Order: sequence, then C-alpha cells, then structure tokens
Amino acid sequence: MTQVQPTDYSLPGVMRYLQTEWQRNERDRIQWELEKAEMKTRIAKLEGENRGLQVVCENQAKKIKILEAAAKSEGGTDLNGLLTEYGQSFDEWAHKSSHLDLSGLIESRQYLEKCVQEVEYLLQSSSLEALPDDDDNEQQQQHQQYEEPPQMPKRPMILTRDKSKKKDLEPSPEPAVTNSSADSINSVSSGDNTRQWRERHTLDGYSGHVTAMSVVSHNSIDLATGSEDGTIKLWDITYKQKPIGRDFKGHDGPITALAHSAQVDVLFSGGQDGAIHGWDLEAKFDPSDGGTSDPERYSTFVGHSGIITSLAARGEKTLISAATDGLVKVWDTQENKTVNVISPGGKGEEGPSANSLDAFSEKVVVGYEDSTVQLYDIETGQSVVNFKVNNASLRGRPSPINKVCYLFPKGLVMSGHQDGTIRFLDTRNGQCVHIQKGHPRAVTALSLAPTGGNYVTGSSDGTIKIWSTSNQQPVQQIQNPQSSIFDVKWLSSTMLASFCSDSLVGTVYEKKL
Repeated sequence: MTQVQPTDYSLPGVMRYLQTEWQRNERDRIQWELEKAEMKTRIAKLEGENRGLQVVCENQAKKIKILEAAAKSEGGTDLNGLLTEYGQSFDEWAHKSSHLDLSGLIESRQYLEKCVQEVEYLLQSSSLEALPDDDDNEQQQQHQQYEEPPQMPKRPMILTRDKSKKKDLEPSPEPAVTNSSADSINSVSSGDNTRQWRERHTLDGYSGHVTAMSVVSHNSIDLATGSEDGTIKLWDITYKQKPIGRDFKGHDGPITALAHSAQVDVLFSGGQDGAIHGWDLEAKFDPSDGGTSDPERYSTFVGHSGIITSLAARGEKTLISAATDGLVKVWDTQENKTVNVISPGGKGEEGPSANSLDAFSEKVVVGYEDSTVQLYDIETGQSVVNFKVNNASLRGRPSPINKVCYLFPKGLVMSGHQDGTIRFLDTRNGQCVHIQKGHPRAVTALSLAPTGGNYVTGSSDGTIKIWSTSNQQPVQQIQNPQSSIFDVKWLSSTMLASFCSDSLVGTVYEKKL
C-alpha cells in the first residue's frame, strides 16, 4: 500500500504564507473601511436631501393654503376646483372642435406642462442647495437686478459731518447687493500683503465654552473672556497662551457680555443672572505679585429683569447695557445709578438682540430681533435715527440682527444678520446704502480694525473673512476647523483673536508683514 508523503513545511514558507494572508486581510479591512465611510457619506447626504425635501414640501403646502384662502376670500371659489374645471373645459372644447386641427395647441399645452414640471424641479433643487439661513429665492432675484454697489464705508463718526466729504456715500434709490464668490477665498487684491494672516497660537485654559469677549487696553492684558461656568479670564496674547492671574468670579450663571473702559481701567461684565459687575483692573490686578491676588468687584449694577445681552462703555462714567427685558439702560458708573432707560416698547423677540449694541460719541446704536436698528442719544434717551434695513427677510420673516458696528471713517452703521448679509446704514438719513452677501450662513461676529482700513466677520459656517472698507471685497478668508465662529476681535491692526461656539480653545491670528 502506497503511503502519502507528508508535505514539507519550512519556517520561511510558513512566514511567507502568514505574511501573504496578513496583507490580504489588511487589504480587505481597508477596503471595508473605505466602503463604510462611503456609505456613511451617502447616508448623510440622503438624510440631508430628505430634510431639504421635507422643508420644501412644508413650504409648498403653506403657500398652497395661503393661495386657497386668498382665492376663497376674493371669489369664494376653491382653487383646486377652479383648476380642475379649467382642465375639463379645455378637454370639452377640444372634443367639440375635433374637426379642427388642434395638434399644435395640444402640443403647446403639453410643452407648457413639461416646462412647469421642470421649473418646479429646479426650484426644489435650488432650495436644497441653499443653506437654512439664506434669503428666499424671490429676494435673491430682486438683489440680482443691482449690478454695481455704491462706494462703501467704514466706521461712522458724527451725525453732522460735512456733506461735501461724503458725496461718494449718497444713498441710491435702492441698496446694491454684492456677493463674495468662491474665487475670492484666500485671495488678495494685487499689491496687498494681507495674504499673510496666519495662526500664531491657541488660547487654552477653559473647562467650559467661551460666551463673551472684550478687548482690554491694559499694560499687561490684551483680552478678557467670560465662559458658561461664570468665570472671567484675562489674557496676555503677546507672550502667553494661558490666562494670567486668577479668575474673576461673581455671577450666578454664564457670563453673557463684557466691556472695558480704558479711561478708568474697569472691566464690566454682564451675566445670565441679570446683574452687571465692574472689576477694577488697576487696583485688583497687581502685576507685582504675578496677578495672584484675588480679584474683587469694583461695583455692581442691578436693574434689568432679563439676561444681559450687550455692554458698551463710554468715557469715564457712562455704561450702556441691553437685556432680554427689551430695555437699554444708561448708567452713571461713579454714582452707581441709572440715568436713562431706552425702551422700544417690545420684549422677547422684539427686544435687543444679543451683542447688537455699539456706542460712539454721544450716541448708541442698537440692533433688535425684529431686524430694526435704532440710533439713540445717550444723554436724552431719545431716538435720533430709525434705520431702514431694506429686504431684511429670512424665509419670509425679518432676519434677526446678530451684530452692529459703527464705521467711524465714513459715518455709517454696519449690521450683521442671521441671513448672512452685512448691511451699511447711513447715520444722516437712516437709508440702507449697501447690502453685502458676506456668508452663506449667519454672521455671528463683526469687528472694525483700529485703523479703520479693514473689518472682520465671522459666521456659523466656520469662516472668518477680512474685508477692505474701501471696496467691500474680502482680502482673505480663514477656514476654522472648529465649526461655528462665536466671536472675533481685533487686538491690534496685525492681530486677531477668535473663539468657536463648540470649542474650549481660542485662536490668535497674526498678520505677517
């Protein structure tokens, strides 16, 4: 009987076999991972398309209901019945006129029906591509008729400026609208060196999200930030990446607003608790002990019944505050009392929107949730200018204002809206002289450079754009990987600081010359 010879195994052969099998398994694993990632991407895309279709269907259903109600109120006729009756009458007429050659008319009718279907399909596609914070298509079509924007402004100064110095800012009958195209991303005008904006370092030291920021003009302090844990931190941006000194603590809940008065070196903070505290940086922050002394409150202002949304300091003894109770209050910080109360007559959604307050000269500009902007006299509390914010609609509703900023070089007020637009308002007559489509999503940050030559905007789409005030064109775009931008501040003409809404780390950007 023939015996089967056993297979000879050698160590090199076994090693080659194991290596080959391992490589095959790795190749299969990588292929599976790629397929898994691709499927996740497809699922996310389909879910997004599904949500978009649902929104489109809901909007169409609302429009149909409105049309039906309008038709019934005007003629007492049901819209669907009217359309059905029209179709039946056409068919009956075509049947009675069978001896005539109606082929051309029938073909035209079929062609028109196909055109209507195509238009509906394109409208649905454009609705899906548009982000939730965009304006309606009707508004975009209206904006497209304006081709050339008027010469744009910077930060306004005084209401009684010489008209001869502002001939280039005479408002046109309708504001112009411009869009920053994708070609402008990371691009710079010829001869401009602002391309050199780069990340310098990060700011790390928080256990909660940053909810307020303010530039500080102190010897060793550049920036103050408040967080959702109720603490205030001070930063020396130039030399340190960590906060200096001990945290300021005094609010019951998150910090919602910060403002620094350079004249008296006091940092004011507002919170969710409705209180306003003043912190004497000169007396309570002693550089000789390394900033280790416990900070104490300089003063406390109580008078709002809602969350403090905005603060602005003017001069040596004036503080302006806005809150969700719908009031704007003017405080005398030396006597610790309210000297004026500005009430637009609304609360809640009609009250001052968060971070939409800026003071200049003897005036204060306030942006409201109903998309109105008012200019008040600080001393009298009376409204000086009611700005006309044209076409400020977000899918048929007023677009809330997230930020306002005074552009002093040319006497204009700049407002950043939830629909991604930046609007420029003339302080002389209240007209909207320019509309800039700055971001596809909400404008969440707006700040003017100390020199007035540039301004910066941040958005919930995660982008930071640096603009030229001379031609309203972006000179550089910075994409932040931490998603939605909470706020951006100019620390100097060559340095920016920003925090994101869902990140515990801030970023400092520097312009390399």
